[in-house]
Amino acid sequence: LQLVSFRNFDSVTVDIEENVNIFLGKNGEGKTSLLEAIGMLSMPKSFRTGNTDDMIKFSSDYFRVVGKFEDENGEEKTLEMGYQNAPRKQRSLKVNDVRKSTKEFLKGVYVATFVPEDLYLLDLGPVRRREYINRVLSKLDFMYLDNLSRYERAMKERNAVLRNINEGFSSKIELAPWDEQLIASGVKIIQKRLEFLFEIHGGITKRYSEIAGKKETLEVGYVSKIHEVLSENEVLKYPYETDDPEGIFRKALEKRLPQDIAAKVTSVGPHRDDIRFFLRGHDMEHFASRGEKRTLLLALKITELEIVKTYIGQQPLLLLDDVFSELDNDRQTQ
Repeated sequence: LQLVSFRNFDSVTVDIEENVNIFLGKNGEGKTSLLEAIGMLSMPKSFRTGNTDDMIKFSSDYFRVVGKFEDENGEEKTLEMGYQNAPRKQRSLKVNDVRKSTKEFLKGVYVATFVPEDLYLLDLGPVRRREYINRVLSKLDFMYLDNLSRYERAMKERNAVLRNINEGFSSKIELAPWDEQLIASGVKIIQKRLEFLFEIHGGITKRYSEIAGKKETLEVGYVSKIHEVLSENEVLKYPYETDDPEGIFRKALEKRLPQDIAAKVTSVGPHRDDIRFFLRGHDMEHFASRGEKRTLLLALKITELEIVKTYIGQQPLLLLDDVFSELDNDRQTQ
């Protein structure tokens, strides 16, 4: 691993051994920054900040992160991410010294992170839970990434039309093409999310019971804003059994149109959906103890690793950032 002008590092090269590596040091010496840099070579987005400029060392205008990886078959590849904020902001992604698109770069290596904030996934609201499932599925399924990108572009354009309608510069008919793009991509996003939750359900239940030391009844639900708007059962389960998912989405958009024009934003769709976990029939966000929530998140992370291995055929790289300080002895052992 090589870092240049990254966080508090001028230039550093770190040799990573096989199996387990432990970084020890005082606060502020850069332990988390090393993990962050490795994570950036898997998903070129920090797990610590949404502002890429924050990762540039003070007094510099760029950073570069390079990692040489070897998989279980002995195949080597070098991944590189560079970023500059002057004279203009620009990002560079390379695999074996060849520039790649984000989609191609994502195929390089799978890195899973487990940071203290992950233990509060149930308490931080639906935005963080959507970010979690989007991050995992974008690495595992590039069609999901394509649909997510198309959906976000269509929503951006739709919101612009909503603003113009609100201000008297556009008519409702101009929403039609963006509605159709939103619906086409949105339905596929929902279907893939449900498929993933179905895949992990059995593993989470098993792992939760193992960590808790007793058999528990655990369910995973997908909360659909579309169905909520239409006053239907908003908690969906796999498979997504409905005769006309596109028609249902279209109907929800039509019903929310007056509110969307007033607010100038799209208020219904997978970008407003949520994931819920139920223990003994009760929503864990509101009824579970702190220990039960942490047991769930440990079970979720372990299951994620198992699912990822079945997708990519190899053990993913796991980054742990001081999570043991947040766990009691029993959960550390598990």
